[in-house]
Amino acid sequence: MVTPCLAHRAGPAFASVLLALQVVPFDVHHLTLVERTEHGFVEESWSWMQRRWRPERTVVSIDGGCDVLDRVTVDPRFAVSFLVRPLVAAIFRARHRALRARFGTAA
Repeated sequence: MVTPCLAHRAGPAFASVLLALQVVPFDVHHLTLVERTEHGFVEESWSWMQRRWRPERTVVSIDGGCDVLDRVTVDPRFAVSFLVRPLVAAIFRARHRALRARFGTAA
């Protein structure tokens, strides 16, 4: 089941400042939650550095826990794509590490 979110109709839900070294602001994402599904969500945002940032997150039940799957579409403003792919991959590896640290891993 897919549910359109009210935030999508109203525009961005919030702006998120990204910090380098947890101190220096280097980008601002304007995030809109596009839809909720039975097992996840889709967001759409834009920023100083990205024309489009669209993560689609799905959480799937497995024995002893769940799997978090992310699919991301990125349309950078300035950087060439061969530079963006490793950066986005690193961001999501860090996010998944943080999720594992907080919630553990399946046995």
